[in-house]
Amino acid sequence: MLSGDMFAVGGITYKVVKKMGSGSQGSVWQVKSTADNKLYALKLISDGNPKRRRNKIENIERLISAKMNDRLLPNRANHGVYHMFPIVKYGNSASGEEGYIMECASGKTLETLWKEGVIVSMKTFDRLLLAQKVAKAIDILHSEGYCYTDISWGNFMWDERTRSIYVIDCENAAGSVLIDNGACAFLYGTGFFIAPEVAFGQAHVGYNSDRYALAAFIFGLLTCRVLMSPYHGVAMYAAQPLCQNMLEVAEYVKEGDLNGDWQHFVFDPACRVNGIDKLCVNSRNPANVAFRKNLDEATALWNSLNDSLKRLFYNAFCEPFNVSLRPGASQWVRTIGEVLAGGAVSAGSGARAKGKVSAPAPTGRVAEAGKVTAGKASPVAYPGYKPRGDAAVAQNAAVAYPTYKPRENAVNNTGAPVTYAEYKPAAHAERRKARLKGENTVIELGDETVVPGDALGIGDAEACRIYRRDGGYVLTCETESGLEIISADATSKNKLSKGQSRALLSGDAITAGNGKSVVFEI
Repeated sequence: MLSGDMFAVGGITYKVVKKMGSGSQGSVWQVKSTADNKLYALKLISDGNPKRRRNKIENIERLISAKMNDRLLPNRANHGVYHMFPIVKYGNSASGEEGYIMECASGKTLETLWKEGVIVSMKTFDRLLLAQKVAKAIDILHSEGYCYTDISWGNFMWDERTRSIYVIDCENAAGSVLIDNGACAFLYGTGFFIAPEVAFGQAHVGYNSDRYALAAFIFGLLTCRVLMSPYHGVAMYAAQPLCQNMLEVAEYVKEGDLNGDWQHFVFDPACRVNGIDKLCVNSRNPANVAFRKNLDEATALWNSLNDSLKRLFYNAFCEPFNVSLRPGASQWVRTIGEVLAGGAVSAGSGARAKGKVSAPAPTGRVAEAGKVTAGKASPVAYPGYKPRGDAAVAQNAAVAYPTYKPRENAVNNTGAPVTYAEYKPAAHAERRKARLKGENTVIELGDETVVPGDALGIGDAEACRIYRRDGGYVLTCETESGLEIISADATSKNKLSKGQSRALLSGDAITAGNGKSVVFEI
């Protein structure tokens, strides 16, 4: 393809203006429509794996058929969130090229903004706002019954002028059928956004892996991306300082080159075996000195976070394989919104200027002046969180920790085993009962529930089916007349045709448009 080339798709002729860029998933070209004289983007798919390429093309066709671009249009004005879904498929039988036309995004990718030093110089308020926008983008997809599958810095564009977020590479978004069958177009994810259970082969990509990736994304954003992952503390760096992604972590564990200490979140208040408190403290290597300074700044940023945000991170990372504890995208949206509205946000700028150091010098050990180990340490205070006490916690002392259950192999600061007090799981970690409630109608929901038509005042035997999925519930419309789902605050209305699905949120009202409705409660 060259600038000036002409081609027709869907009865409309386009002219190629220029090449906008290329990456591992394909190339993007700016094209101009002769129908409305508007600029669009053409993405050509490139994948050396024929099966994966075919899966992706088939997924593009499904997304176009579902009219995902049109369905999500209201979110642009309401939330400043743009999903760049395929509008029409492109194919050139002569060259073998395949792809799709989409609208043009504005701004720069977050990866570019990191490299230019823009994000690290942002005020905390602005980074929180950016995090909330990304969370909202994922929340919208999940509420439509789709997962994104590849949350990463390169797949979001930020327009600083309008403060809008653009979600690109949406051809990877997978609906509930693909998720349930473990056949998402994008198989793993990217780098340390890959969920542990996916990297270790325990689960397929889906809503849970999206929730992990989103938490890792927000953690990196709010701590200015000093650490490669939420688990890059002393245990990880001491064993495998050059580990580049979660797939490598799984491989190192399999080979016996990395022990279980890596599973402790770097800011885990229950156990410091993988903390960053003593990482590179005694080094004289200039690179390690600079890295230690960045670690101190990241710690200060962490300490400045609101308690409610910290709790979400604890739930996301303190038990890496416990997917039931992970916060959903809507929880991040709501919690960040409460923090922003409460005014408890520092007006200060980012932690560093352009040119951050994100890892110690690759010497094969953590510090020059003595290897850092997880031995005796000084008392550490965690503002906003109730600590265990000091380093003199008695052996086997009973300690209570809110929101999550620490692992049995945790040790205290003296290296002695700790026995934890009886733990009561957080409400969101339990299998909560769900039901539909209407006038003179209550329907308890199980793993699969058929909702009869008379519950919504229609003559069909089935109005819809509701399935339990990954700790939540998904509704599939079964009536030709269609259904509408209205959010609790009435700001979101989604019409479903027969066969279409959508994830349910507590408070959603389900109606056939005849004035009769039932409300989903959980």
